[in-house]
Amino acid sequence: MTGQHAAQTMLVTRLSEDGTLLSLASTPEFVWDTFVPEGIDGATVVFQLIPGGDDVNFGSSGATRAMSRMIYQVTFNEPSGNVARSFQGQEAIDDVLHGRAEVVGGYTLNVQRIETFSYPVFEDGKRFSRSGGRYEILARE
Repeated sequence: MTGQHAAQTMLVTRLSEDGTLLSLASTPEFVWDTFVPEGIDGATVVFQLIPGGDDVNFGSSGATRAMSRMIYQVTFNEPSGNVARSFQGQEAIDDVLHGRAEVVGGYTLNVQRIETFSYPVFEDGKRFSRSGGRYEILARE
């Protein structure tokens, strides 16, 4: 397992388990990596990796990786355009992720919010509401 795989496992597991997000979603499978499959019409949570990097320690024996630093954008998509539900989704995501620390697959993961966002999207004559945040996840072996 890599640090990225550990982070993705944590995101899917923790977001899928959240009662608020589950109540806002229209299907038990509502957390997706990068794309929502065709045919899913209800509220969803989508996470995307934004390129991160590695922190490196330099010592007498050369360079060693201290930790992986990943940034994920996590978005609550509300297809009805209901702004209040969109903000509920945003708050639930933040409650689940911000300040989280846990071990997954041998990696210690620490999560911190970088920023939150909310914006309307118009697509095919319909208004959607999207909100969420960008989160830095540090993974140490």
